[in-house]
Amino acid sequence: MQERKHVVVLPLPTRGHVNPMLRLTGLLADAGHLVTLVCSDVNYSLLGPEAPEVLLGRGIRLAALPDGLPKEADRTTQVLQMCETVLSAMPEPFEELLNTLSPSPSCIVADTWLTFTVAAASRRGIPHISFWTQSAASLASLFLVANNLYRGPAQGEPKIPGAAFLTEVDMNTFVRCYNPADFMYRFVTGGFNCLPQSKWVVVNTFEDLELQTIHGLRELYGLKNLLAIGPLLPQNLCATSRSDFQAKLTSFFWREDETCLSWLDKHEPKSVLYVSFGSLALISSEQIEEVALALEASGHPFLWVARSDLIHGRSPTFNEDYLLRVKDHSCFVTWAPQLQVLRHPSIGVFFTHGGWNSTIEAITAGVPMLGWPYFSDQPMDCTCIEGWGLGLKLSDGMGDGKIVPKCTIESKIRSVMSSKAFRERAHNLKMLAEKGLPGIRCSKDFQTLLDSL
Repeated sequence: MQERKHVVVLPLPTRGHVNPMLRLTGLLADAGHLVTLVCSDVNYSLLGPEAPEVLLGRGIRLAALPDGLPKEADRTTQVLQMCETVLSAMPEPFEELLNTLSPSPSCIVADTWLTFTVAAASRRGIPHISFWTQSAASLASLFLVANNLYRGPAQGEPKIPGAAFLTEVDMNTFVRCYNPADFMYRFVTGGFNCLPQSKWVVVNTFEDLELQTIHGLRELYGLKNLLAIGPLLPQNLCATSRSDFQAKLTSFFWREDETCLSWLDKHEPKSVLYVSFGSLALISSEQIEEVALALEASGHPFLWVARSDLIHGRSPTFNEDYLLRVKDHSCFVTWAPQLQVLRHPSIGVFFTHGGWNSTIEAITAGVPMLGWPYFSDQPMDCTCIEGWGLGLKLSDGMGDGKIVPKCTIESKIRSVMSSKAFRERAHNLKMLAEKGLPGIRCSKDFQTLLDSL
């Protein structure tokens, strides 16, 4: 019988990093291990009263650490500041936490960028697992920069294995300065010198999607300890019930409006455009108006996740005349149960910021995409959406400071919604993705991770 291990999991406390590590937490618990999930103190405060009881019932314990920002700080508009403060605020409390846990931790799984966890594992003589929450292509691109193998446009285009279509403009927005004096440049490249010290470097991707890139990282760049353990999604993806434990993990932190699911039930298959720009994108009111008019002009019903802080910390507002015009074919929510939405038969296309979680969730659901990046790895993800034949990309990102006009957005929406080729490619990749879904046919690399514990 497999020995029960105590695994400590520490994500960077932003939604895009927390979500896949929540899912890994659930899968490790399902495999019979005790897991201590370490939240930021603010995320911990968001949990409802029933969350600890449910988690404990599944072998998951909760702990909280400060993220270094004042409690009242807006963590959407100050995400870059939080990246800086976690590196100074978390290490000492993390050490203290490890000293008090019983039984003693057997392993630490931490975000690649939280480099202090590598030394913490080494001091205790336990394995460290580095979790890369972005794509393998993103990992390869930053590996080039961190190891001085690519220093910007003067060297031509970055040579990313398996992704020859990626160019300089697709590089992570935080490294385009190529200036080691810049904090975010150092932050996003800072974990790479620690990768050889980790037992495994795990990536939320799958070989049928990024085979050549994964092979290049292992064979060309020496990351023999790389495991492609994705797609990390809840096991019970096809269930209509929201009782699935791993789905609940996310809803504990971020309240989802499930009324949109019944709205989707009223629409024809592949007819609805789903619009969500993730948890961190900030858009001007002028740009929101262009998006709103484009959605109306496209003629397709749409479900729009209009976050309460989408316009630089405040909620978008729409005039009464517009709302009256679109009322019969629109649905607005502040946050949606995205996995259920993407797998709903009425969804035809996903208009997305191209965050990696959203991208791989859409791939697994077989939904074509229109990508519109904001920052970080999103330009690369959106170019990959085009390069993999899964949809189109708006040439100007929402974080570029330019207003993308209604006519451009409308034209792209119409093109993706009407494309049989994009639908077929999305369906084929969905079939390949499902080969590695936990609970269906666990991927070879995910099984290797479980066996190594």
